[in-house]
Amino acid sequence: MKFNETDLNILRNLTTINQSLKFSEGDTIRSISNTKTILAKAKLSSDIPQTFAIYDLSRFLGVLSLFDDPGFKFNSKSVKIEADGKKVSYTFADPSIIVTPPDQDIPMSDDCISITMKDSQLNDLIKAMGILDLPNAALVGEDGKIFFRAMNASNPSTDTYDVVLGETDKEFRCVFDKDNIKFMPLNYTIELSLEQQLAHFKSDLIEYWVPAESNL
Repeated sequence: MKFNETDLNILRNLTTINQSLKFSEGDTIRSISNTKTILAKAKLSSDIPQTFAIYDLSRFLGVLSLFDDPGFKFNSKSVKIEADGKKVSYTFADPSIIVTPPDQDIPMSDDCISITMKDSQLNDLIKAMGILDLPNAALVGEDGKIFFRAMNASNPSTDTYDVVLGETDKEFRCVFDKDNIKFMPLNYTIELSLEQQLAHFKSDLIEYWVPAESNL
């Protein structure tokens, strides 16, 4: 097993969803927030040889940063990480204390609206939320266009920032908490189900399922 830089970037992103992570045998990893408001799935560059759990993923990544291209030797309770005469024995967590996601993807309804979003559009929106101190992002259909909007859904008189993603003949608004759109800066295809009030953001490396805020 090896972690390349892309794998490490995926794992760093997953720390924004949940600080704990269960690695399953194979090349697919899944994470879910403790509040179960965002689910993520990603593929790694190599297979994980066995199932194990890490309680503090940031700490684990910090340990990996001590090495250049380390090797891994697993046993039932820990993994030895070693390279260039250096070695760490890292103890696994009990999987029962970690919030783990379902093994299956969330099925999307047949009436989904399909949208594409460039990495630059996502970056601009996240930057705008920070500059304007806005707590929400929303996929909005109005005036024949689809917008990804930075906003305060609880206070419509505050500032907004719009990125145009496409065209539509539908009127809709699906609001998300900004903490649930800390995605990797990639190009995404978005499936938006108005029936389920659920958005599926999919890229070549990682995908996320995010429900809309029900009270906004």
